[in-house]
Amino acid sequence: MKYKERHNYFKLQTKRRSYPFNWGKRFGNKGYYIEPTIFSNVKEDMLISQDEIFGPVMVLSKFKSIEERIEKANSSKYGLASGIVTKNMDIANTVSRSIRA
Repeated sequence: MKYKERHNYFKLQTKRRSYPFNWGKRFGNKGYYIEPTIFSNVKEDMLISQDEIFGPVMVLSKFKSIEERIEKANSSKYGLASGIVTKNMDIANTVSRSIRA
């Protein structure tokens, strides 16, 4: 995805009330590189939650149960990478064994 296309993609997500940290500014003068960007308040039906945009982009979304999050993570058609942030090692182990990424 070229820089301008990615920037327009980010603008679309903010119209849907997803909030970016750092807005994916251009990185360097060559290529289509952007700075790492994190989106919060991401809903499952948003494009940024479903597409792989091949950039240093992370989406944060709320969930009610670990089982719900595992099911949604495994229903993604891409699943190139995933991450777990928790203080509870039992949860980290359960989730890491359950997610297909």
